[in-house]
Amino acid sequence: RISRLIVKNTDNKPVGIISFRDLFEISLQLGSEEDVTESAALSGAVRTGFLSEEGFGGVSLAKDVMTPNIISIKPDEDLAVASKIMLENGV
Repeated sequence: RISRLIVKNTDNKPVGIISFRDLFEISLQLGSEEDVTESAALSGAVRTGFLSEEGFGGVSLAKDVMTPNIISIKPDEDLAVASKIMLENGV
């Protein structure tokens, strides 16, 4: 099960991370009941796609919702070190 996505730059270096929470928060910020027209509500029309500042069908970019400056460790790092880093950074 995937819970996060790593965002990489053109050099394939990690520059951010996107979580479900990030997507949920931006959907709350950009969406509102005002976006649903009366005719769409009456017809039962269901919108598909992701809401952006331009409305449904617009483009939302990963860089606009990602958490930048990710902290990483090596795969063979001791979990005690990982825990310490997470506590120090409020993760």
